Amino acid sequence: FSTGSTANYTTISYVAGVLRITGANLVITVSSQSVVYGSSITETFTVANLNSGDAVTVSTFTYTGSGATIYGPSTTAPTSVGSYSLTPSGASFANSAILARYANIGFVAGSVSILKAPLQLVPASVSVVYGAALPALAFAVAGLQFSQSIPSIAGYVAPTCTSTYTTTTQVAASPVAVTCSGGSAANYSFVSGSANVVTITKRPLTITGTSLASRAFNGTTSPGAITLGLVTGYASGETLPIAATASAYSAATAGTYSSTITYALDNNVDSTKGLANNYSVTSSSVNGIVTPAVSGFTVGLSQGSTNVRAVNYGSSETITVTATTSTPGTVNFKVSISGGTATDITGCSTVTVTNGAAICLWVNPSIGRARLTITLAATDAANVAVDPQFIDALIVARPTIVSFQVRSQAGVTTGAAGTVVIITGTNFTGITSIRFNGVEAEKTFRATSTQATVTVPLGATTGPITIVTQLGGSVTSSTNFTVVAPG
Repeated sequence: FSTGSTANYTTISYVAGVLRITGANLVITVSSQSVVYGSSITETFTVANLNSGDAVTVSTFTYTGSGATIYGPSTTAPTSVGSYSLTPSGASFANSAILARYANIGFVAGSVSILKAPLQLVPASVSVVYGAALPALAFAVAGLQFSQSIPSIAGYVAPTCTSTYTTTTQVAASPVAVTCSGGSAANYSFVSGSANVVTITKRPLTITGTSLASRAFNGTTSPGAITLGLVTGYASGETLPIAATASAYSAATAGTYSSTITYALDNNVDSTKGLANNYSVTSSSVNGIVTPAVSGFTVGLSQGSTNVRAVNYGSSETITVTATTSTPGTVNFKVSISGGTATDITGCSTVTVTNGAAICLWVNPSIGRARLTITLAATDAANVAVDPQFIDALIVARPTIVSFQVRSQAGVTTGAAGTVVIITGTNFTGITSIRFNGVEAEKTFRATSTQATVTVPLGATTGPITIVTQLGGSVTSSTNFTVVAPG
């Protein structure tokens, strides 16, 4: 006893009772869950009233669509987006003895929601030449499940990709954003936000047919004048001013040289019709030619201080032929008479240019129609070419006076006005004038090639006689004719 004493009681009697242990009510509840499309569903549950040390398993889970979702019943887990009930059945234990411990096993269904998987839209980058139309904008997606591909996914509606680029967007505005939005699918939601760009590259121009003018040798490596070729490749309605520059030749001597042509673009005065920054052009290689320089020189004929020009005088005369030039070298003088073979003028086959001139003294020139050919051979013959010069002239003999006398009076050189005088000499053909001390005789004189008959004119005074011919010039006697008063 906890208090008191057995001594206080005479008898203690015992009556047996009954202990009844009843089976527990086992409740199996499926855990509800939400998963993203493409993720695995984990079939889990909780158990109420399970004795310590006991373990129970569920052999079957049945899926049934709920709400707008049509599915099952099926023991195969669904994969499509939707709402599903998940009902357990078929509880089992390690041995049957454990089952006897439970009077009732109840099952409580859970729910499964499969949510849309996000698809990240990634616009594709685009490179476009200035002025060109934008190609179809493409995109990629990130997040596809089950090795699926666009556009085979269920319920696919393509998103839309856009850019503010137009065919007039300037290169300076590059890059231009590309964005994609919209789109739908049964099991996916499209997520925008990632952007990419349109890169605008310069529009290449093509220039064909640019040329360099041939130029004469000048001792420098400067190229010939540039002629710009045909320019193609502009965007519609645009043009640009283009300047071309040629690189120097590799040498100064005559020959053919390659030169690099560099082009410089400038803005159109109307900026809406072309900006240089939107275009590119590559240099080109063009051949230029340096020809031997043609050195000019002048030629002339003279006798003393008189320029002879078209008519020259022969018969013991000396004609000076002068070639004037600034080109160092030698000069050859040839002459052809009346169409004959041209031959060197004596002493003038190779005359060195000195102080800017080469001089040939043509002694006793032959009578006839003469062609003089004057050729300059430049010292730098490889780079200097000289065209020959020509002089066409008529060579006739100058008249000479051997003697004169009063007609029929040998040796008499005195007479009054009206006296007939006989003049003897050479080359009298074509006499145009006979003068007595400067006084013109009447044109009634007669003449042959060697003799002239003339009357002393009124007013004549004592002095020399002068004869002038049409081509040969004039001659004056070395002695005087004495004019006396009539008597």
